[in-house]
Amino acid sequence: MLRRITKSAVLPSILFLVSGCAGTAALPEGPSIAGTILDEAGAPVAGARVSAFKDLGKKDGADFDWLGAEPVEIQAAKEGRAGRILPDVPPGTTDVELVLPRTGAIEGLAVDGAGAPIASYRVRAEPVSVDATYVRPRARWLAVPGAEVQPPGRFQVKDLPPGVYSVIVRAETYREAQTEDITVEAGKTSRAGTVTLLPAEKEAD
Repeated sequence: MLRRITKSAVLPSILFLVSGCAGTAALPEGPSIAGTILDEAGAPVAGARVSAFKDLGKKDGADFDWLGAEPVEIQAAKEGRAGRILPDVPPGTTDVELVLPRTGAIEGLAVDGAGAPIASYRVRAEPVSVDATYVRPRARWLAVPGAEVQPPGRFQVKDLPPGVYSVIVRAETYREAQTEDITVEAGKTSRAGTVTLLPAEKEAD
């Protein structure tokens, strides 16, 4: 079980320093971890949130309030950017570099067998091949009022780390449809094309 051992702080510059505990006590003298936050082009990223986590295992958490000698996991995140995980960072490290690329999106159109927009449906993007160092987003269903969006039937799934995804679409009275191998790039919107949902087979009496 991972436990956050530092206060998660929004950092005003590209430099960060991890030290101390999750409470409000003053930071003691001792080991720390420092580094920089960059974007996919190597430019500075300000305002990221950086935290350190340590595996508690079966031990009492009382001994894990402060950075010690054991390596920790560093996580960095910022809205609009893919969160990053860096495992096994030894306390005392001063040259950590975390790259937070902009998230991407997938958009497409859901229609029925006749090509008419689906009035109401759910869609989600399922990660197929995403770098293990990214904080993986929860694959959740997004309700789409297809009759109200422009153009009708259009969907857009946002905040996706770069990688390869499948898009799954579900609607009542229709069979589930899926589009595979959609590559998402940093800061770009990928096209899933038109996803066609066919009527569900009626159960025999």
